[in-house]
Amino acid sequence: MALFNTLKQILTPYANKINAHTEEIEEIQGDVSEVKADLTLLDNTVCFTEAKNVSLELGVLSLADGSESASYTRSRTGFLTFDDETQVVAESGAKYAFRFYKADDTWAGAPTIWYTGTNTVKTLASTYTGAVKMRLVCAYSDDRDIQQQTTIDALEHLITTSVAENNIEILGNRITDIETVDIPLIWKIGSIGVNNGQDGISTTRQRTPDYFEYNPNATIKIDTGVKYNIFAYGSQHDFLWGFGNWQTTGGTVESVIDRNNKDASAVKYLRYSVAYSDDATITNVITLGNYFHLSEKWNMQECYEKQERSDRISVSKSGTGNFSIRCAKEQSYTDGTAPVIEWFLLEEPVTGRFYYSKNLKDKFYLFTFPYETYRYSFGILQNGDIIACLDADSIETENKSDANRENPYVFLASENWAICHEVDFGTDLKPCGWLSNCGFKVLANGSAIFCEYTRQTTYTANVWKLSGDPTDKSNWVVTKSFVVTSTDNSTLFKHCHMVMQDFYTGICYMATGDDNVGAMLWASTDNGQTWTQLISPDSDGEVNEYGYIDGSEKYCRMLTMTFTEDYIYWASDTPTASLHYLFKAERDETTGVLDYSTVTDYVNIPAESGASTYGTAYLPEINAILLLDRCDTYSQSMPVRLVDLTSGTLKTIGTLYVTDNEKATGASLGFRTRFSEWYPFNCFVRVGYGLRGNHYNNDINHNRGFGNTGTWISGGGKNNINNLGVQVFKDGNMYGMQLRTFY
Repeated sequence: MALFNTLKQILTPYANKINAHTEEIEEIQGDVSEVKADLTLLDNTVCFTEAKNVSLELGVLSLADGSESASYTRSRTGFLTFDDETQVVAESGAKYAFRFYKADDTWAGAPTIWYTGTNTVKTLASTYTGAVKMRLVCAYSDDRDIQQQTTIDALEHLITTSVAENNIEILGNRITDIETVDIPLIWKIGSIGVNNGQDGISTTRQRTPDYFEYNPNATIKIDTGVKYNIFAYGSQHDFLWGFGNWQTTGGTVESVIDRNNKDASAVKYLRYSVAYSDDATITNVITLGNYFHLSEKWNMQECYEKQERSDRISVSKSGTGNFSIRCAKEQSYTDGTAPVIEWFLLEEPVTGRFYYSKNLKDKFYLFTFPYETYRYSFGILQNGDIIACLDADSIETENKSDANRENPYVFLASENWAICHEVDFGTDLKPCGWLSNCGFKVLANGSAIFCEYTRQTTYTANVWKLSGDPTDKSNWVVTKSFVVTSTDNSTLFKHCHMVMQDFYTGICYMATGDDNVGAMLWASTDNGQTWTQLISPDSDGEVNEYGYIDGSEKYCRMLTMTFTEDYIYWASDTPTASLHYLFKAERDETTGVLDYSTVTDYVNIPAESGASTYGTAYLPEINAILLLDRCDTYSQSMPVRLVDLTSGTLKTIGTLYVTDNEKATGASLGFRTRFSEWYPFNCFVRVGYGLRGNHYNNDINHNRGFGNTGTWISGGGKNNINNLGVQVFKDGNMYGMQLRTFY
């Protein structure tokens, strides 16, 4: 209360003036703000990735029945759900208590003690029959007042709304309902020398071949019947020490090191070794590896800050120091929630090595692809399985035939991605790859659909639906097929462009290209099982010789859609100025399907540099759509633009220039990428380019900056940065951008 009394003494002289001098309130408010700045509040330094920040209100919950009552030293949450992995974490200076409830919000029971640190909810809830929900009671460890209450009625609103609510917010950020991130571990049979840290031969030990960045807060869990050891290395992978004794209990990495009396001051990397408790012979590294769990908690804001690099960075001269974002693991919804990226699949140039990255800051080795990676599309299924399909436009042949197709490959998450499975389709039609990440979509129901980006190398272009075990060819089903009728210099049907799902309605869309015959838009109301053609406003509606209605290069040639609550937006994938627009249309009130009768030529996009739109990224913070244009006409420069949806105006936010070595000839500029982010966070769009490119070489980053040279290197590809981040800024009516890179 000493702090409160001090505050009261400062403010009391002003309270006596209020009735007679109401005009001085602004001055009083200023003094209150100064007092606020001097208050000693809890530090607010940690926020976890995927955390559900708890919203608190003043008050307590009864231990007897969970009923609410007033309190100045307690705060409470609303109802929260939990699963087997949910944990509650409190930092130093805060404590919390559980109240458990049944599915209908009726009382289930509560432990009678306060908790600190980290606790798994399921363990505590299992004592109470029917407990599936919880509420938390939170407090400072010393039971201080959360609300700095005052008896000065005239200033009560100032104290309550400024000081008290800030205290609640800060306390709320210290008590967090989180999900931990399991780090994928690859194992190999063999030992690690405890005295030298070198690999050895053993049939009873297995080790991690990769080095993991030292994180003292990472958590180790070990199952019964297994033991483990830790080996520490310096910044140059120089060996520091290993434990002399096997470990059979887990904890944070820091605590395990401390109890073994090891010095972690110079530690930069760790490796792990595991064995059966009875030193039995290891017959399956996956089985044993599943008994050892390493998990971490992520600070999202810190990730965004640390992943940024200076634009003066130089590319590795060996061509192996820069990574491409090949695809991402997404969680999809149909309740109006935009897709959420859970992790990225990164590829290292030339080596064929692929990595898992949660945040584009840290990465973990998954597998090495045994074939030419640039010839394949990669996609991640809902359960984490990874599929690889041959790109039809990487086939160099004059013979247009479906016999040119090859079997797909699968890496199963349940096997730690350690085995490359070839799915043998025999004489059946084999799937081909898709365009960027716009041609592949994991639906909210867990199945995946993708459409083939063909050239003149296959007889058909198909839409596939994949459900269930991807190693079983019967789970790969063609739901729509087109005959490829074009040649390099002709029109008609050429390839499929896009599959997307409207996360407000669950309706799927599929687009094809390129001209007024081949450019079509199709919709599916049954998760990609069947497709219905949508007729564009400029179509004559007549069925052509190929069995479908002529399309529209203007209205149907697209690579992405942007879904908002009220409208669907898309931009033309065409360099022709008279056809290049950002379009806007409503949904049919009955079916929820895009209603072409409502389409608006919303904003015309000029055709400088022969650019067309390769993708659109929605920036909700500024209510704008970033146009990820690309120019395949070998230009010297290309503008980067967005559309302000509030004003309906086109804004130029920057310019891309060709690399110095390609000034004489020009090059493909912009965002013809292998991966682009359609619904980014904080106006920061992440993209990944091709490392080498097929014989069209269209998806290589030719944009100047970050040391890009545009020169070819040994092993294939160009010595260029293979990933970029586009940070968009808005200040009033002014816009700008900054390019960044990660690895």
